[in-house]
Amino acid sequence: MSSNLLSRAGWSGSAQESATLLQASVDEAVSSVKNHLTDLSFVAGLCVGITVNHFVREAGVTRAKALAAEAEELRNLGATTLGRAIPPGHVPARVYHLPGGLKKVFDVQDFLHMSRLVRGWSYALGMASGSAAYEITNRSFQTLARNPEHNPNLWRWNGVGGLKRGLLYSLFTVGPALGVQAEGAALGFKLSAGSTPALKVLTPAIFAAFGLFGTYRALDSVNQRLELIPR
Repeated sequence: MSSNLLSRAGWSGSAQESATLLQASVDEAVSSVKNHLTDLSFVAGLCVGITVNHFVREAGVTRAKALAAEAEELRNLGATTLGRAIPPGHVPARVYHLPGGLKKVFDVQDFLHMSRLVRGWSYALGMASGSAAYEITNRSFQTLARNPEHNPNLWRWNGVGGLKRGLLYSLFTVGPALGVQAEGAALGFKLSAGSTPALKVLTPAIFAAFGLFGTYRALDSVNQRLELIPR
């Protein structure tokens, strides 16, 4: 978009400058995505990271649902035993016998609390393990490619380009991006419910892709400007 066209449209100097900066930012973001998509090590790392994040989250969600179901079962059992609705202040509990003659009592609230805790930690653990899987896969592909600009610290813990910095960088950028990607896909599934089969596939994919690359690009820019984690 040239300045002449902007002037003819009646744009002020400040508006022209803002539009130019916006266009430059969009072009830079598109160029960055294209470069990353043609980088085999980056794409492979993301695929592995997304898979690991998904399985860890699903394992946590499955366990959280089981704990919530156990709480509901205990509540129903208490109501059945009493023969009426559970009165206020009465919390059904279950006694577990541990080795050594010890006993542990869990009531409904304990199970519900553990359910929420497991679900929350599974999200955090999924992003952390997914980012670590991305970094290791990325470096593995770099080793196989034998790039002329090979990083001598690729598999060393310390140093410029070392594992420590790489894992921290991925935890800061890729980890949250994987979390947003998963939530974007879930939102896409909800929004496309009842639509055509094509939209049911495309909508989650588009939401997930925008969430993944948008978050990664934003956090990468923040890291570059603030130099939080030198690579």
